[in-house]
Amino acid sequence: MKLIYSFLLSLILSSFLFGQIKIEVSTDKQTYQYDDSIHVNVTATNIGAQDTTLNWGSSCQASYQIINKYDLMSNINCIAVLTSLSLEPMQSHSWSFKYNGPKLQDGYYRIVGEVLGYGISDTIEINFIDKSSRLYAAYYLGKVKDANGLPVLFATIVAQGADTTYTDPTGRFLLGFPSSSFSDSLTLHPLIKFSNPYFEDYSERITISKGDSITGPDVILQSRTSGMINVTGNVNFDNNTPVQSNCYITFYGLNNSTWYNTTPNSDGHYSIKVAKDSYFIRCLVEYYVGFFRTTRLKYYNGKPDLANADVLKLNNDTSGIDFIFPVLQTGIISGKVIDAVTQQPLSNTFIMVSTAEAGDSSGVGTDQNGNYSIPVFEGDYILFAYSMGYYPQYYKDADNIFDALPVTVGDDSLDLTGIDFELSKPEPGTNIISGSVRDELSYQPLSNVQVYAVPLAGGNWIEAKSDYNGMYGLRDIKNGEYILLFNKEGYISEYFEDAYQWEDANVFNLTGNQNIKVKDALLDRMNPFGGEISGKISSNGGSTLSGTLISALNSDGAVISTSFSVNGGGYTVPSLLNDNYTIKASKVGYKTSGYSGKINIDLSSQPVVNGVDISMDVTGIDGKGINLPKSFALFQNYPNPFNPTTTIRYSVPKASLIALKVYDILGREVETLVNEQKMASNYKVEFNGSKLASGIYFYRLSTGEYISTKKMILLK
Repeated sequence: MKLIYSFLLSLILSSFLFGQIKIEVSTDKQTYQYDDSIHVNVTATNIGAQDTTLNWGSSCQASYQIINKYDLMSNINCIAVLTSLSLEPMQSHSWSFKYNGPKLQDGYYRIVGEVLGYGISDTIEINFIDKSSRLYAAYYLGKVKDANGLPVLFATIVAQGADTTYTDPTGRFLLGFPSSSFSDSLTLHPLIKFSNPYFEDYSERITISKGDSITGPDVILQSRTSGMINVTGNVNFDNNTPVQSNCYITFYGLNNSTWYNTTPNSDGHYSIKVAKDSYFIRCLVEYYVGFFRTTRLKYYNGKPDLANADVLKLNNDTSGIDFIFPVLQTGIISGKVIDAVTQQPLSNTFIMVSTAEAGDSSGVGTDQNGNYSIPVFEGDYILFAYSMGYYPQYYKDADNIFDALPVTVGDDSLDLTGIDFELSKPEPGTNIISGSVRDELSYQPLSNVQVYAVPLAGGNWIEAKSDYNGMYGLRDIKNGEYILLFNKEGYISEYFEDAYQWEDANVFNLTGNQNIKVKDALLDRMNPFGGEISGKISSNGGSTLSGTLISALNSDGAVISTSFSVNGGGYTVPSLLNDNYTIKASKVGYKTSGYSGKINIDLSSQPVVNGVDISMDVTGIDGKGINLPKSFALFQNYPNPFNPTTTIRYSVPKASLIALKVYDILGREVETLVNEQKMASNYKVEFNGSKLASGIYFYRLSTGEYISTKKMILLK
């Protein structure tokens, strides 16, 4: 389930689509030298069916950034002040810029363009070579692939007279020859050697002269054949047509802990060489409808998950390892977004939908009447609404992503209507926390890391996502105490700094107009494959707890993998190798707790362990200024006015029998929301007035020693 949260907001600030607007960036060429000017063009195109007006509240409308592997070489440009720009369908407007920032060093760079308030573009890549550099006098560029055309990562490239280099995650490399290599001759004939432990070594001789910058042909490395066997199969849909969309097949060896990847051709056929071993074999297929993408995963013999997956022992060439996937039905999720106070429709609101199973996501903007419609496949979905100047909202007014309640598109309801949002303008905060996130091993910046400022007093989390150079900024934070939480798919989540229990995290006490810049957060990668431990998190009073950080510690006490509990309290910790694990659960306001025993993961006999449930106690004073509520309190409902749902919050300082009831204007009881014993804590409950008429209602909290009543307005 963790996948859902790593992807869930990936389009909010980083999508190249915002409603009907597509943002693109381009340059005049791909390879630049020291004296060249880099010309950048940012284009906004109306891809919708209706006229669209771009409105700005700032003089900085369009800009771009140039990013290298480790840092940001930023050049922000603004055009003349415009109040609005009308675009007809398929009409474009472009802004042209010239890079005039600091001198770029040798290497590959990415460029991303932005139109303020309307999204950012996909990235494009350029290469910069400084022929006048004193460090290198010649360059050889290229790309290393395997026999299937996939990039080979971390291949070592060695050549006489050159500095050793390595391929990057796209398989590219840049080999530099220092000036000292040309001391005896202006031309060299070095032998270049390419090596990677999973491929046969390969060498080729080139000719390069001082001052050259040569781009060589792609280097193809062959998988090691010694002791290797050939495995073939087909991937088809259940209507007997080959899978034409993106498809990825992975073989994971149990004895050698090695994995091999391949993809089928256009006929759905694949062939791969693997070492003799026992394997888990899984296949992932991507489905597309419009801009929406979802995935389905199957293991060998059609098994749906790791818990039921079969292990296949391969000693000889094997054929017929086939996979069959269903042709999915398509549906529609639609609704409307309005201002919670004025009840007026909100256009250009970004609606993001994400699958609850795999975290795949897509987005669309509302039209001038506040309406939206997103084509999707059958499945469970979480929805999120974001409009500039309004508080971001998950469907059903969840405090954070982990509280979000999925909606279902299925056989009974392929067209899901009425998924509406009422957005409110928040009280602005005056504090900022900013920083960057990097890979622990490579120290490279990490993009799309979800960063949360979690209020210790409870309530809505402040969210941001790291950009392409790993930078993030949590803005408009109200005064109070906060801790930071970092989450990215494929990485171990943690609190700042390097804490896996919220009690150990650094507390930021914000008192107004503070702009705090923190040091880099470093995240460790998780294993790419492994076993799973799952269960449910609840309070000692029986209530399920979402947003709990779950950590799996190996026998040495090191955190190997993490996950979060979601709506309903369920969690799954993935990517666990053979070992005995300790499971701990940490959530603000509750004492970090652990499962009572060790859980053994054995990929051969017990790859999945379920039912690892943990109950957590509400914490008292923890040394960080966090206390249980000091008094009973009933808070104003939000939103108010509302239609048809609103959230009511209340505080309980000690174990008490709590009654929370709703009355109409004549004093008649309408509904009982709570009537039970509650432990000391802060609570919230949702009230649904869909069956009631518009008007004024009252809600009352009563205990043996406290009574409070507040007014709310249902406005349909």
